[in-house]
Amino acid sequence: MAKIIKGLFPSFEKKENTVTAIIAAGGSGSRMGIDFNKLFLSIDERPIIAYTLDAFENCREVDDIIIVASEKDFAFVKEIVEAFGYEKVTSIVTGGATRQESVRRGLSALSDECDIVLIHDGARPLVTTQSIANCIEETRENGAAALGTPVKDTIKLADSEGFIKDTVPRENLYLIQTPQGFDRNLIVDAHNYATQNNLDATDDCKLVEALGKKVTIVPSESSNIKLTTPDDYFIISALLAYRGDFE
Repeated sequence: MAKIIKGLFPSFEKKENTVTAIIAAGGSGSRMGIDFNKLFLSIDERPIIAYTLDAFENCREVDDIIIVASEKDFAFVKEIVEAFGYEKVTSIVTGGATRQESVRRGLSALSDECDIVLIHDGARPLVTTQSIANCIEETRENGAAALGTPVKDTIKLADSEGFIKDTVPRENLYLIQTPQGFDRNLIVDAHNYATQNNLDATDDCKLVEALGKKVTIVPSESSNIKLTTPDDYFIISALLAYRGDFE
């Protein structure tokens, strides 16, 4: 059963038809070569997760934020929330063994007022408030939306021995990012369906697609990369400096 810390900022005023952002913050540091959560790495003396939270805290269309983290990281996540004064963070929830299970637990913490759900990887600290707002707008219009950018490189299909088998036309290929936005009932139904049918997916769009529903692609910035390897850390640091997030 998921552990949930609620009421971090009890003065937060709820309203009907709210937009809730679920931030998946249970990452490890194995591919970064570290033995702790990569979201706790610092850039200009601020943890990376703080830059992610900044974007959602500063987006006018987002009403509240749920953070999903491993139980061992609870204390530090709560410390970060309080230190930087994130007033929209209303809950911290224990993650599961997989990202999919973690998101499902985050969904269990939604308030009754929630109408739209955004699901975002905490390891994407460069997402902009405008992209978040655009995703919300498309979600309200179509029920499901995801940020994405067209593929720039030539894509090759390889065989089992590593030889090129075919060249894949890239005209309709996209790199899908987060946040991904959904009508609250739709994404809850999608996760319930996945649980009942042992369906595993690397993103939430796939679960919605399994219900036969369409997901709109919302144009995004190519800079909205995910922190995975040490190279990503240096790229993100440089882009944050270029963007003026720090001196």
